[in-house]
Amino acid sequence: MKRLFVFVLLICSISTLSAQIKYNADGKLIFGKGLSSMPSDHSECVTGWYGAGHYFGYITSSGQYPWMKISLEAEHVRLSGNDGRIVFHNNTDFNDIYVKSVYTASDARLKSGIKPLTGALSLTKRLKPKSYGWASPSTPSDGKASKQEMGFLAQDLEELIPEAVTTDSDGTKLVNYNTIIPVLAGAIQELEATVAALQARIAELEAK
Repeated sequence: MKRLFVFVLLICSISTLSAQIKYNADGKLIFGKGLSSMPSDHSECVTGWYGAGHYFGYITSSGQYPWMKISLEAEHVRLSGNDGRIVFHNNTDFNDIYVKSVYTASDARLKSGIKPLTGALSLTKRLKPKSYGWASPSTPSDGKASKQEMGFLAQDLEELIPEAVTTDSDGTKLVNYNTIIPVLAGAIQELEATVAALQARIAELEAK
């Protein structure tokens, strides 16, 4: 009994004074800062259950709390982050994502300020499509260095369609290609309207 008491006392002392890992009564597992011997600017990492999901976060020295949550509440598993982004990235480069289909939230009930897109043809004529390779592939075997791809340079596109470009915390610019689709569709519709007007004018001249 005495040995058990000493063991429990030792565990409590470690948890409160010098532990780098601590399990709170609220179900949170905290690790990192918590020791006087730890650097004062060291982050305190937290993981635990939140409703029917599990979250991972950390408290920075400035008190910020970035987090990522895996939610099991909905019919399908959902990932979320407090900055609205989930980024697939390794130490040097963004990763490829292979999936069967990608669906983008587009329900009219989620949107406001809806209005027709105009001037699409003018925008399309100013786009600068490019062929390019990647300067620094993730791994020597992934083929990016030698494989040519087609697309747009974010800096070029940002001047024409800023809604299609975002900049991450490292200053890297990324493109949402879905935003370009309605511009191309609008350009086709404008061209069709021009062709229809020309055909009507030709028919009118031929009838004279």
